[in-house]
Amino acid sequence: MAIFLQPAVSGLFYPKEKKELKGQILSFLKKAKKEDWGKPKILILPHAGIVYSSQTAAFGFKQLGGQDFKKVILLGASHTSWFSYAAVDDLDFWVTSLGQVALDKDFIDFLTDGKYILKYKRSFIKNHCLEMELTFLQKVLTDFKIVPILLSEVDSFLIEKLAEKIAQKIDKKTLVVVSSDL
Repeated sequence: MAIFLQPAVSGLFYPKEKKELKGQILSFLKKAKKEDWGKPKILILPHAGIVYSSQTAAFGFKQLGGQDFKKVILLGASHTSWFSYAAVDDLDFWVTSLGQVALDKDFIDFLTDGKYILKYKRSFIKNHCLEMELTFLQKVLTDFKIVPILLSEVDSFLIEKLAEKIAQKIDKKTLVVVSSDL
């Protein structure tokens, strides 16, 4: 039986109704300009409520139009749990008002090392930073899986370990999205 992470902020940070959310996201994307920078490898984007940061986020997501990413590594800072490792979710699907997206279980299993990178699904339950990015990804990409990672109390050693693991398996069809409070 598949296990789903239900949305934490649907109806709070973004509309609960699919049609309304889709309309808002498409409106933000329509106003954003597509640049001729080639295929991005990483985006650093804000994640506040849709009315506050989405026009800025839309500029980054607009650059993904026509791209064929199959895996998106979502990296964010925990807002509700504090821990000294990288937390990775290993549920089957995440849900937003726009539907469900599968997690890349093989990549998650590869990343997890039992010491620095751990499966800790509890830290994702009330966090909004990656969910906000996912709503846009659902409108600009098709047929992709996600790898959700949260950080809390980190040091340069942990960042280095996580970057080394990700670098071992990253390819041309992988995008990294860093969710920021900036």
